[in-house]
Amino acid sequence: MKLKYFYFVSYVYLLVFLFFGLINPYLWLDEAGQFFISIGLNHFSEPLSPKGSYLDMISNNNEFNLDPGGFSVLLFFWLKFSTNLVWIKILPFIFFAISVFFMVKISKILIDKRSGLAFGFFLFLIPQLVFRALELRAYTMETFAIIFSIFILINYQKASNKELLIYSIISAFLITSRYSAIILYGLLTIFLSLNILFSHRNKIEKIKSILIFSLPLLISVFIIYLFILRNQNPELSKVDYVSYLSDNFYLFFDKTNLIHSTCLLILLAISIFDKKLPKHFKPLFHFSVGVNFIFILISFFGLYPYSPFDERNLAIFIFTFLSIFLWLTSRLIFIKKILNYQLTPIFFTLIFTIVFNLTIKNNWRKNNIVSSLKNKELNNNSLFYVEREMYPSIKYLFEFEKIYDNLTYPENFIFLNKNYNEETFQKKEGKNSYIISAKNLNLPYVKNVGYNLYKIN
Repeated sequence: MKLKYFYFVSYVYLLVFLFFGLINPYLWLDEAGQFFISIGLNHFSEPLSPKGSYLDMISNNNEFNLDPGGFSVLLFFWLKFSTNLVWIKILPFIFFAISVFFMVKISKILIDKRSGLAFGFFLFLIPQLVFRALELRAYTMETFAIIFSIFILINYQKASNKELLIYSIISAFLITSRYSAIILYGLLTIFLSLNILFSHRNKIEKIKSILIFSLPLLISVFIIYLFILRNQNPELSKVDYVSYLSDNFYLFFDKTNLIHSTCLLILLAISIFDKKLPKHFKPLFHFSVGVNFIFILISFFGLYPYSPFDERNLAIFIFTFLSIFLWLTSRLIFIKKILNYQLTPIFFTLIFTIVFNLTIKNNWRKNNIVSSLKNKELNNNSLFYVEREMYPSIKYLFEFEKIYDNLTYPENFIFLNKNYNEETFQKKEGKNSYIISAKNLNLPYVKNVGYNLYKIN
């Protein structure tokens, strides 16, 4: 049996396993908020509000989201077919699955057709991505944007103007995922334009190729600014729940960040001093260094957070570590030999399955308010006070999943404002009162009786 079939079966199994391993009716604050934005509402719309229009969706995305909104638009049309849990989770997962396919395609070009088959596993080694493979947010769309930028990077020299136009149109859509994708493709456009400018093509062809690739992206950026950014965050203000190098230079030396800083220095050293670096590796390595320095630089100016090991900095994580893995594979023969064994994909698949099962067991994606409510004998004698951070999650559960027929919604629920105290909770005669909270409540008048669930004494 050919090696490619072993890898193909492994990838299919892993994708199916991951999908059913992560699926859960609980949508956390940002996911549920994204869902309501895409039906023309928002996180804090009144219970049982009617769905809004396309313009309502754009307006709510501007006010309640920090992304350009391409995923919101896509989800708006996706939800026209169904609001079923499995259906809505398929959308972000499609981007993850396509990213795996393109990763293999890229690696087969950069390494060889056999060893490159293994690099689809690279994405399964990124915890901050794996656990968001089904998350109803733009992270997997951004991941595909990152992988597709690498695909363009290693193919643009041989691409016709027609292919460049196709690449650019796809890219113009992908940069609507997250603002970090705009930064990435802005750098890619400059990089490609300079390389085309100094190539051996004639002047007319150079100008034509640069314009063909640049114009769709520029139009997309103009639309994002005109309709989204200037309404959403015109002053490019910082958000208070992430870290910036402008506030703390020592983030460079903070535990896991130090691993990234070290790997960046290794990547820089390889790019400068490795005289035997394959010619077709050079664009990727030079661009990877550029991506790192640009994101670091804009963090110094307080324009983007610096956290290389979380979902906000997927670009610098993927470019840095993929480049190093590719270099090691090209240099160390024994790695290629291992990747070419037919048992290797089976071994990787087995290890991933075991580690995932051990990790997910205590993860909030499996243990949350859904499991807490299922384990309680709840009825109309139960009264729930819902903290603000849990609004959208509870609204989704009871308005779209409708898995608790023994509760009357919204009559059994009181949605709280930000400030409350013990007097807020009126013990109604004959009612068992609970608080649903995303935080760990350490209050004298409550008792924790499940994930996100507290009983009022």
